[in-house]
Amino acid sequence: MTLDDIKKLIANHESTCVEFKQSMAELDKLGKAICGFLNTQGGIGLIGITNQGKCIGIEVTESTKNKLSTFCNHFEPWPELTIDYIPMETSNRQIIAITATPRNDTMPFVYRHTPYLRN
Repeated sequence: MTLDDIKKLIANHESTCVEFKQSMAELDKLGKAICGFLNTQGGIGLIGITNQGKCIGIEVTESTKNKLSTFCNHFEPWPELTIDYIPMETSNRQIIAITATPRNDTMPFVYRHTPYLRN
């Protein structure tokens, strides 16, 4: 995924398959959206994007990557998630894109023991 891909997603706003989160502090809310993506047609969660669609990025550290690894462990069954780190052009910040690909043979997915739908 490239920064141009991110800009196209932002231009189309949040939807049933795209969710914006400004920071890692909203990771639990994103988990519920990702679970909903997994239980429907799939989707992408973006960290470092405001609700208004402004691309602000976040500083990605080892701690950030560890939190994302732990985050993935809160899904059952194990989901097919792809995590991309997209560097911003004008700073050392990055956008994190988490792509959720559903697998009909393992639905329903749960996040922290609760199933979610996205509609």
